[in-house]
Amino acid sequence: MTVINSTTRAQRKLLRIPEALEYLGGCIAEKTLRDWIWRRRLPAVRLGRVICVDQFELDRIIEAGTIPAAPEAGSLTPRPRKSPRMRRVTTEVQRNA
Repeated sequence: MTVINSTTRAQRKLLRIPEALEYLGGCIAEKTLRDWIWRRRLPAVRLGRVICVDQFELDRIIEAGTIPAAPEAGSLTPRPRKSPRMRRVTTEVQRNA
């Protein structure tokens, strides 16, 4: 169980579903957000009939899904090549499909 002190609690901001969608900039559909809450991929708080999402949790999801920028073009490192065995397995799987 996470212990939340008074300063952390004061910094928290609960957003209703429409506010959370606006905070995400319309990147996902309302149905997706509600699905994440229903499947418990996104923690939510029910206050009476209103469902709220902690802004910190939205930030956490954004950070988890962020793809880092590529390094400068001159310093690109080559991708590791697949081993000959792996190429063989991939080819066999494609043939059987």
